[in-house]
Amino acid sequence: MRPYLAYFAARFRAQLQYRAAALAGVGTQIFFGVVNIMVITAFYRGSQAAQPLSMEQAVSYIWLAQALLLVLPFRVDRELAHLIETGNIAYELARPVRIPLVWLARGVADRTAPVLLRAIPQLIFSVVILRLVGWDEIALGAPASAGAGVLAGVSALAGAAVAATVALVASSTLFWTIAGAGTSVLFSTMIWVMSGVTIPLPLFPEWLQPLILVLPFRAMIDVPFQIYLGTISGAGIAAQIALQLGWAVAMFCLAWSMIGRGMRRVVVQGG
Repeated sequence: MRPYLAYFAARFRAQLQYRAAALAGVGTQIFFGVVNIMVITAFYRGSQAAQPLSMEQAVSYIWLAQALLLVLPFRVDRELAHLIETGNIAYELARPVRIPLVWLARGVADRTAPVLLRAIPQLIFSVVILRLVGWDEIALGAPASAGAGVLAGVSALAGAAVAATVALVASSTLFWTIAGAGTSVLFSTMIWVMSGVTIPLPLFPEWLQPLILVLPFRAMIDVPFQIYLGTISGAGIAAQIALQLGWAVAMFCLAWSMIGRGMRRVVVQGG
């Protein structure tokens, strides 16, 4: 495992270098977080029906979604796409390592380092600054309990593993496509809608909930958010984290199989 941990550490440090881009991203995500909260507030004030989340919970859900936005795999890895498109994937094949594990380490680093750069200042804004200026109603609320906060963190790590393995599956399709643009569009559309980053998943219609429950996208960020808010509690927490880990293993096995088939058939041209 040492080569893969070393690759993860190197990739993690490399991603931490983009601090200016991270600060710009913080401003963008705060803006969209405020816009989404305005929409949700208008929805709650205009609806008389009972909702599965209180308005305070919905506001917290939105801030958490913005904080963990970069966990989500919105597109295939552009660098891997370039390697395959140019034939430089041959250098990857020549290394004495397991390619799926290397790509997994790369994906986990890409889903954690950028999140740390953006999430910390954004959480400071949504928890501290908004309260200092008296906007408590749109501030991020506290977790349902101290235990819920800790378990939400554990679930968030499991969600990052799911996101990394889903990204690995998406990247594996590059062996059968030219540029991966179609895969990126397909995955980004499903993730924007079905992960909870656009609309909190508990607010979706009841007839759509069974479909949401059987797809892996919910396991990325929705589960830790619901644990944080207390809508998942007790034995349900262990069951949901186990489901997240199950999705991560299943997606990784699928990606391993796809990469293996792609490697056996790949043709590298060039001089």
